[in-house]
Amino acid sequence: MQRYSKVLKDAKDLLSKPHSFDQKAEIKTTASNGTAYTGTVSISDKDGSASAAVKAEAKSSTFSVDKVEVTSGKTLAGEFSLKEAAPNTKFSFKFTDGSRASDADITASVGVEYTVPDAGVVTVDANVVGGPTFDFSGLFDYEGVLAGASASVAASSGDGDEKKGPAVTDANVLLGYRTGDYTLAASTTKWLSVVNVSLVHKASKDLKAGFVASFPRSGDKGTFDIAVGGEYKLDNDTTVSSAANSKGTVSLTYKQRLNGFATVSASGQVDAMQLGSDNHKFGLTLQLGN
Repeated sequence: MQRYSKVLKDAKDLLSKPHSFDQKAEIKTTASNGTAYTGTVSISDKDGSASAAVKAEAKSSTFSVDKVEVTSGKTLAGEFSLKEAAPNTKFSFKFTDGSRASDADITASVGVEYTVPDAGVVTVDANVVGGPTFDFSGLFDYEGVLAGASASVAASSGDGDEKKGPAVTDANVLLGYRTGDYTLAASTTKWLSVVNVSLVHKASKDLKAGFVASFPRSGDKGTFDIAVGGEYKLDNDTTVSSAANSKGTVSLTYKQRLNGFATVSASGQVDAMQLGSDNHKFGLTLQLGN
């Protein structure tokens, strides 16, 4: 069973996640107790700044340290989850401490995910710092037909003497259809004002393709945007990913496993609407470890 937020995210990840335009090196290793460590150094394609991070992950049958990460930007982040503390229920806790970095916040949230057997997933997430605020969602699957809704609620609204009680700050819906090969869905964002149509299609064991189209409802301001792309496994060691969108950017990534220890990825992006500009990008990622 899939949670509400994952339906649109899976389509967006297919089009964007393989493409990185930073200059990056990663090294991974796993300790004898199963804890995985990842060290990353990178140069940003946006402003040329250098950064580094160290991440640790440890998982067991019930309790998992999904992520503990320290960065050179003086931030600390952690994600933890506990499964089956109650039947069909998963609890989670996430935090980010950026108090040592300028203009950074401290965030913390707790979440509950309940799986309705053979029916769907219901989630509640609470931001316990600077709120509290609550995010509710539910996604139900009946013989492949998907129906879901989400809402965000602030415990109080207004400032000072104008403070009021709980208020709904956002609400959206989703309808879709899923088979073993594809997921097609239409969902809304920003108080039902933007419609997102997404498709993820696993055409074969080697080819996956999809698109995301976003447009405002009739009468609302906004533009029509669409992005299409996919990934194709040439063989067990080689994957090619591509994406293009209505803004005129075309991205291509070639990922090659050199051996059991090293993988290299090269990504390029061209602004087809402004070929004579400096908007084009190139990124290289070297991954070491297993």
